[in-house]
Amino acid sequence: MSGWQTTNFILAILFVGFALFLWLRPYDGTGISNTMYVKLTSLAVLAIFFAVIFSIEFIFYLILKNNRK
Repeated sequence: MSGWQTTNFILAILFVGFALFLWLRPYDGTGISNTMYVKLTSLAVLAIFFAVIFSIEFIFYLILKNNRK
């Protein structure tokens, strides 16, 4: 398994783990009960964070791919 695959596998496991944690916890960090709106907002923030990480990783992949030629 290459380094890219290992990194993506670990990131996928982290994303699923954090998503389950955010979805299943009864209260958020401030002690307020988790409503559907709060759960969806938390998941959206998590998805944006991982999208930024994926974008940076994809840019590095393209740069390395072009440098090999």
